[in-house]
Amino acid sequence: MDNDEWFFNSFKRYHELQMFDFPKPAKEIDITSINSLCVALEKDITNRNEILIFSLPTTLQTKSKNTGLKIDRHLSFDHGYFTESPLVQMKCIANEEKLIISEKNGLALFDMSCKESDLIKKISDIPTLVNDTLIAVNCINNLIVLCGSENKKEIVNYDSLTTTMLIEEKDKNYLKVPLFSSSNTVSFGNTFYGNVSSYDIRTGNSVGFIIIPNTIQASNTVSHWIFNSTFEFRPEYSSESNLLYLFSTNGDFLIYDSRNFSQPIQYLKYPIAYENITGAVSDIKINVCPDDFNKFTVCGFDENVYVYESKNNKVSVIFTHDGHPYSDNDFEYGVKTVCSLWLPFISSNTVVSCGSNSSVQCWQYAL
Repeated sequence: MDNDEWFFNSFKRYHELQMFDFPKPAKEIDITSINSLCVALEKDITNRNEILIFSLPTTLQTKSKNTGLKIDRHLSFDHGYFTESPLVQMKCIANEEKLIISEKNGLALFDMSCKESDLIKKISDIPTLVNDTLIAVNCINNLIVLCGSENKKEIVNYDSLTTTMLIEEKDKNYLKVPLFSSSNTVSFGNTFYGNVSSYDIRTGNSVGFIIIPNTIQASNTVSHWIFNSTFEFRPEYSSESNLLYLFSTNGDFLIYDSRNFSQPIQYLKYPIAYENITGAVSDIKINVCPDDFNKFTVCGFDENVYVYESKNNKVSVIFTHDGHPYSDNDFEYGVKTVCSLWLPFISSNTVVSCGSNSSVQCWQYAL
């Protein structure tokens, strides 16, 4: 399909579509407020990453109506920062206008509300015993959980900058991803096997394990597991039951209640064009919609972002965003999506996504 045909068809497929370019391809993207996004770009020749905060266009800062196609190459730059070493991960604490950046050489807390400068202001380094840390944030209790390259685990209070707990696990094999499955429960997901171990952050005691059945593991010879928690993207619901989502890149989809890890409350298969996957399966990103827990996006293995919906015990693709190879000129071959993020403060069907060609697109698909 040529550019003109794709843009013409987009009028019918999208309520809203805005297309921009970053200076470099994005590595990560996160919400800083209802008006802005924080983007980490891929590292430069000096092995540093640029962190940028952009204000969203006015038409995307409110509930959008059917305004048709818009193309705008100008995002409003607010603040920026260059990491001192390669970025491992970043997390925004939007309700406090704070940013936590994990680099190869350490961890630091930043202030995103700075008005007098275009630089993001560092508040403090965060002392830690863990190196190369993956992080998860609990904004209810002002905590960060750190999981390092040697699977050392530490919980730090980001207000007092003190370690509140160290967690030792016998299993030190394979990468573990940290996440808070409830306000008082931290979980660590094994990206190779899909197993999850959980602990009470008040006592350090184990509160349960998720063991992926052998029948699922046997079919996932080259699979990668991805984990989502409803608590992390909707912490205001922390008093209610929180759900833990497990996805394999082979199409397994399991949901657990954080109060009972003994068995899933739902196990389904979602269709994924596995033969189209190029590069590492660990590049695949999956995100549950904060406003509708039955929807999730999958991206990172080809040029598209796929929107799935779980309904009547079936999972199906309800929309495919295929705009990243298209620009003002010609169709661009070899583009791969990098990341995607739901924008629930606009609507439950609005997403921002980034491509390997430095493109970033905000889109609201037609329901």
